[in-house]
Amino acid sequence: MRISEEKLNWENPVDGYEYKILHTDGEREGDAQLIYKQVDDLPPDLQSVLLNQRLALNDKVAQLNKFYPNGSGLNEEKRENMGRGVGTRVLQHLEIQAINKGAKAIFVYTLKKSAQNFFQKSGFQVFNNNYLYVKLLSEARQLRVDENPSEW
Repeated sequence: MRISEEKLNWENPVDGYEYKILHTDGEREGDAQLIYKQVDDLPPDLQSVLLNQRLALNDKVAQLNKFYPNGSGLNEEKRENMGRGVGTRVLQHLEIQAINKGAKAIFVYTLKKSAQNFFQKSGFQVFNNNYLYVKLLSEARQLRVDENPSEW
């Protein structure tokens, strides 16, 4: 599996990156996005959650805006594409990227049951009626920051 990174080039300037995941079978391509914001630029309910986790208003956090490690559409939740560790390896890679870019936490909103289970198993805490998932990056599995998991 190879993961490439490209800066987001949106009409409204944003501090974010698109990640393309090419699987070893050469047929499936997944993707993910991380968008970086300061806590004080977030909605009040999310600010409250992060401040209660001991983050400061000027801390940088990463929003997992898109996460389709096994491809999107019909491939996303096919049983043969799940449970093989691809999502876990991609998430670990994204956590390292977020740490390298100075983020203190990563968060994601999801209503999808399979995604909720995945994020909980990956160490995210659940907030706001089971749709907000937050993980402090200091609690992330400690991989060496110089490790390059983009070619797993």
